[in-house]
Amino acid sequence: LTGHAKHRLLRPKKAFTCCTRALSGRVPSNRRVSIARICSSTGLVDQVRSITETAAEDIDVADVVLGKRSLLVLAAATIPWMLAPHSSAETGSAAASSSTSPETAAEAPALKDYRNKKQGYSLSTPSSWERKDKAGADVLFEDPARRSTSVGVTVNPVRVRQIQDFGSLQQVGDKLLEAERAKESTKSAALLSQSQRELPSGATLYDYEYDLDSTRGRKRILNTVTIFNGQLYILNAAYKCEKGDEGCNSEAAVATVALLREVAASFAV
Repeated sequence: LTGHAKHRLLRPKKAFTCCTRALSGRVPSNRRVSIARICSSTGLVDQVRSITETAAEDIDVADVVLGKRSLLVLAAATIPWMLAPHSSAETGSAAASSSTSPETAAEAPALKDYRNKKQGYSLSTPSSWERKDKAGADVLFEDPARRSTSVGVTVNPVRVRQIQDFGSLQQVGDKLLEAERAKESTKSAALLSQSQRELPSGATLYDYEYDLDSTRGRKRILNTVTIFNGQLYILNAAYKCEKGDEGCNSEAAVATVALLREVAASFAV
């Protein structure tokens, strides 16, 4: 294994990309086995392969042939942006924010527009949120007061012309939930809502919201998926629920999830 490949694998921000390339055959054959072996020792390769194989076995898209890379990309929507857990400092920040007063929670933060002309998409995010660099994300914004609250976008080329050719609203939603349920850390995943919308550009977007309970805690997840101009776009927004009886039903949680819905609804290509 070359020093360059080792360097990539030892950096968590590059590990997922390196492993998926090895699995899809996009690295030289003399390096592929060694890279896959190291990925396997980290558990990444098993996670990616199980998701991909499940999708490849079950999805039937009217005789449209999808490459393994396309399936990997769609599955990536449910793989965390960070391969490592948040630091203790971030955890402490999240705990502190759980005591947000009703008055603070009720205030709707101002949104600012973000546009990526090169990749061809736009969205609006809270002006106070910080932009971060994370593996697998074209862009990622985090709430500085609660790092586990975030929204990110991935963009990857695919051979499918439109999202309808990949699957219906129900089919794609089922794949997202199946990918979540395939993880060892998942206790349960329940779809709360799904909808379809059309943009002036001609793109069709699928919007999903689901409740995820895992060994890392309970989260509310929002996904927006579309394919446009040969690119697969996935928006992923997450809110980690507070511990306690109220959980995702506390006033602060309801207000934050409503904000994430607004952000997701602003996404356009």
